[in-house]
Amino acid sequence: MSHHLAKRPSDSAATVASPAAKRARDPSSLAFPTNKEAPELPHKTCIFCDILPPIADDDVDAALDKADIRGVTTTNIEQVLRLSYAHPCAAAAFFHLAGHWHLGHDNHSPYSWNLVIDILGTNRIFTRMWETVDSMHSRWLLSLDTFASVFSSLAASPSCSMLKAFMDDMLHYDMACDTPTLNSLLSALCRANRLDDARAVILVARAEVGTLPDVDSYAILLECARLPPTHVFDEMVRDIGGDPDNVPAYDAFLSTLVSSNYSMALPKATLGVWSCMVENGLPPLEECGNMLVSKLKDDRLPKACKYVEDMVDRGIKLSLSTQSELKLCLQKIKKGDIYDDLLRKWEAH
Repeated sequence: MSHHLAKRPSDSAATVASPAAKRARDPSSLAFPTNKEAPELPHKTCIFCDILPPIADDDVDAALDKADIRGVTTTNIEQVLRLSYAHPCAAAAFFHLAGHWHLGHDNHSPYSWNLVIDILGTNRIFTRMWETVDSMHSRWLLSLDTFASVFSSLAASPSCSMLKAFMDDMLHYDMACDTPTLNSLLSALCRANRLDDARAVILVARAEVGTLPDVDSYAILLECARLPPTHVFDEMVRDIGGDPDNVPAYDAFLSTLVSSNYSMALPKATLGVWSCMVENGLPPLEECGNMLVSKLKDDRLPKACKYVEDMVDRGIKLSLSTQSELKLCLQKIKKGDIYDDLLRKWEAH
């Protein structure tokens, strides 16, 4: 059993993006936020942030006792943790002591627990990270958010087995090895530039535990920008099939492709995927075709016209709204005659 982790609202200047999210693809390059970047922090939070950096783990207890700060809240603790990534052991000690002294029975929020997981994992203190996961498990606090952080930390360490984390550790902690979890793992691997591992995970997860990828899985691979889009699309068709029930997946994939940098760099890629859909008879071609023309008309008008011509040749209807948008774009650059030619071809069909 797991509980969904509610995201914390903005804490004004105290809100700093998680270092896990800011981590560079080079795992040795880490950017840690500090209280110096959040000048409007509450006074209690500032005091804690100043206490933790210069002291050893064993001295945290005495330092906090000496500070004698009263009325510490869950929000204070979360703020301190978000700004303590550079001091992981002191942060973990602060977390446990603050929970014991100020919250009663270590009644921390799930968000605070996840921050500790992220702090320890980001700094590759994996033994203590897993001990904290054990503690969360015993309190029924584990969630997919927890493992998203775990996956990111493990993926940034090339020696760690991601398949074990997905299939063994998730089951050990009574977590589902489902498609959202698979996609979380794929995202972590792709951020760490481990595309080969990501592709292997898809195959093994399906074979070993029956976890099926979805369109998001392949959109994640596409955004890694190392595989030709048509190759990724072929893998998607192979894995999830050409059944009409999967049409939303193809539609969403094309949307991702059109809006991605990949389609800017490889303008033929989107047409290749479109051709693959047409050749395999994957409906609804009308919706997909109109979507592509609509998305391409502003920045890549010649490409949009090529799609329209292909749709006309195949007898695929162009919607009135798409016709109107295309006509306006062509008239703006005094190319209305191109639209007239396309319209005549369409009417002839």
